[in-house]
Amino acid sequence: MGYLVPGEEDWLTDSGVPVPDNFVTASDRTTELIIERGDCRVGLIFFPKLIKGALEPSPMMMKAVVRKAESLSQRADMVIGLSPWGGDAERVLLDKYAPPLHLLFGAGPGPGLAGKFTRAGKTLWVRSYKRGKAVHVIGIRRLPTADSNWKWVNNDNISMKLEVLNQDIAENADLTALLGKFTLPSPK
Repeated sequence: MGYLVPGEEDWLTDSGVPVPDNFVTASDRTTELIIERGDCRVGLIFFPKLIKGALEPSPMMMKAVVRKAESLSQRADMVIGLSPWGGDAERVLLDKYAPPLHLLFGAGPGPGLAGKFTRAGKTLWVRSYKRGKAVHVIGIRRLPTADSNWKWVNNDNISMKLEVLNQDIAENADLTALLGKFTLPSPK
């Protein structure tokens, strides 16, 4: 599963690599997908891309995410948001609009975030680091419950690890072959 903003989709295509079937490209609308694994239903919310020229999402876009999260929380065991909006907008969404997300995977402008519990521990917010320098490894040990006192507790019902990608990581031939097809942009 992957979530691409349009520029990333162009990068794949320009590199001669087709977008994998299980990848979603950001659109103008808030979209959802429910994945079922055994008796677990995970609801994914793909936040819409920003309107061209906008630096942040509109209140209407944020409210659309909240409505989608509320709807999915009635139909899924866990609700995960995927955002390309940037750290400032994600913080506003969590602090001001408080959507019922269990996990928020953020990307876009702003610093990376190894993990922060928000909404009184009901949401874990992580943000990718620039240029793919690290991978977040999240372990869900027990699913969220409908109990109003439920919250994430690190090293109890959830675990988090930031795996830094450096020369200490063993090379994987399959991954090297896949990544060798891409042309990286020059560093800025």
